[in-house]
Amino acid sequence: MNDNRIIISIFGGLGNQMFQYAAGFCAAKSLGWGLKYHYIPYPNAPFLLDQFSLVLTPASKKDKSEAIPVDHFFQKALLAFDRMVLKSHISRRGNTLFQHKPSFFPIDQILKRTPGGVFFLRGYWQSEKYFLDCKEAIENMFIIRERKVYENHTLYKEILENNSVCIHIRRGDYLNKKTIKHHGIIKADYYFKAVRYINENCSNPVFYCFSDDIGLAKEELKEIGIKIKYVERSENPLCDFGLMQQCKHFIIANSTFSWWAAWLSKNTQKNVIAPKAWFVKTENPDIYPPDWIIL
Repeated sequence: MNDNRIIISIFGGLGNQMFQYAAGFCAAKSLGWGLKYHYIPYPNAPFLLDQFSLVLTPASKKDKSEAIPVDHFFQKALLAFDRMVLKSHISRRGNTLFQHKPSFFPIDQILKRTPGGVFFLRGYWQSEKYFLDCKEAIENMFIIRERKVYENHTLYKEILENNSVCIHIRRGDYLNKKTIKHHGIIKADYYFKAVRYINENCSNPVFYCFSDDIGLAKEELKEIGIKIKYVERSENPLCDFGLMQQCKHFIIANSTFSWWAAWLSKNTQKNVIAPKAWFVKTENPDIYPPDWIIL
């Protein structure tokens, strides 16, 4: 009996959790291995994968005991050496695979060269290339179990019935000093250009703005010259996520939250516009599906 299995580390916000699980799922399926997850608590980012239509198996204490202790000084020094001296995109230390840079690197090709057993994946894996071979399965897994969470929203039917355009403006934690150095802030100019593109390429668009700070979003877009419906943030992020997903077209932020809402949209004719600068100093070209418009 094949007892090989992948343990995928789950951490960060909803979009990151989805990337991590999708990458682990597809790698495990490609290899014929089992899949479990290890949740690492993250500030203001609850575990939300259990709200989707997927089967989750948590790693056991025995599984986790076989992982390399990332917080051990010697291990951290080795990983820093891999990242800064060897310039590694991915490094393997024992039975753990660490991702250092966001560019795509085929996980299953690395794992095929291992003796198997229990193998841990630690990274963000932010590219559809990690799970395109499992596209239909991923789409079916990431269906929100309780559809009423967003179907009861007053704007739900309206968004379904018109040529709705989701505008996502991410502020919130992106405004703290540490995060802003990494992610930066997408300026109003990007949204102005994106709205112009939508107006030129879509008939009768109706714009809906979603944000974790609607007040700042209104300030950003006050001179945009079009009517925008601002959607007040829900206490349940799955309400906003499910509602965004129903839109026909998307102007996303440098945020995995709106990335997934756009990617999961059922509109086969959708226009998805994404910002060119996903990070401040690090390029991340593999995050963009080939048919998205980069501005």
